[in-house]
Amino acid sequence: LGADASNLEHMPLTGVITEFFLRMCDPDQFDEEDRTTLLTAATTHDWGEGVNGHEDITYRRKTQANTDGEHQALIGLVDREYLEKDPDLAEEIKRIHTEVVQDPESRLGRAFNAIERMGYLRTAVRSWELSHQVDDPAIVNALRWMSVDVLALHTQKLLEYAWEFDATQSQLDVYEQSISDIFSIVEPSIFYNYEKGEERDRMRGLFKAGRDVWRWNYPPEDETRDN
Repeated sequence: LGADASNLEHMPLTGVITEFFLRMCDPDQFDEEDRTTLLTAATTHDWGEGVNGHEDITYRRKTQANTDGEHQALIGLVDREYLEKDPDLAEEIKRIHTEVVQDPESRLGRAFNAIERMGYLRTAVRSWELSHQVDDPAIVNALRWMSVDVLALHTQKLLEYAWEFDATQSQLDVYEQSISDIFSIVEPSIFYNYEKGEERDRMRGLFKAGRDVWRWNYPPEDETRDN
């Protein structure tokens, strides 16, 4: 799956996605200070996951307590490593993590949240493509489950962000065929990977809702929005 499968390499990759995001968005949307803020957020946002007890947790399972714990772990790490050497840098990283990474409803927080979700989508599409290149049924199942999980959790929000950010719209346009294929081809049995009961029903419902809103925005060739 490439760099995104490594937590250490995930943050530089997020930096690359951020550069793409800024390049593709309206040039008047973000000034130089905004650009520096978003790139700093991208390259530091998961530092807290390097602290014992705060390791990475899949998006579907992450709670607010997990998020708060990672934030505090990052604050402690920055204080230990930078507060004496470069107090201005330490305070800036902590400010960005608090005001941008931890606040997805702020102006730059929304931009960074879009960037993160674009990264998830990149890996989902890559997983789907790789699932056609292997023969082991268990690996195929795991790769396609990853794709389904991401689309269930992020499709609706990505479509919302596409109205706000040209970069998000551009990514969806590029991935249109793969996303449509996942929604159309995936076997219903994929949902047996989820825990029985509520979790399975919840994810099946989210996937269907994501599929419906996707098809409204990107209708199949034999349909129109009027249908």
